[in-house]
Amino acid sequence: MAYNLSTKKTWLETRAELEEEFGRWGVREWAAESRGKGSQAWQQPIDERRVTLRWIARDGKEMSLSMDKQNRARDNFRVLFLVVQALRLNEARGMADVMREAYLQISAPKTKRDPYEVLGVRPDAPLGVIEASYKALTKERHPDAGGSDEGMTELNLALEAIKAERKVPA
Repeated sequence: MAYNLSTKKTWLETRAELEEEFGRWGVREWAAESRGKGSQAWQQPIDERRVTLRWIARDGKEMSLSMDKQNRARDNFRVLFLVVQALRLNEARGMADVMREAYLQISAPKTKRDPYEVLGVRPDAPLGVIEASYKALTKERHPDAGGSDEGMTELNLALEAIKAERKVPA
């Protein structure tokens, strides 16, 4: 389930708290950028709700974080404040290296390949050609033929996606 934050804090209130947080961390140079920071709209377009926070860390390294997953710029700004606060507290508690090590071990989310690419066909190929390619590839990728469950699942999902896109009954 995705986290959804809806803050009552204004942009200026979060900015003041962030200024304080950066001060505790010894950061003097920072900036927050957003096209929609003054908007009162409940749901902003992504280009207006995106917030980018940049700062120069104590070691001189330039840092940059962006957020656009929340509905409004001020909510995304608040999330970035919470991230900075957590980073500072983790460092103060002596946990920064352990947290970095833990995050590096977390797998990146898998991206789905284009179903036409999976089946090795062009998007304008007739359904009969697509199904023939599917059948040929199952002979290679089926677990009983030396393939894997993952490979077979990818083929099945690709064919289902194409049929759903073309509104072909299953």
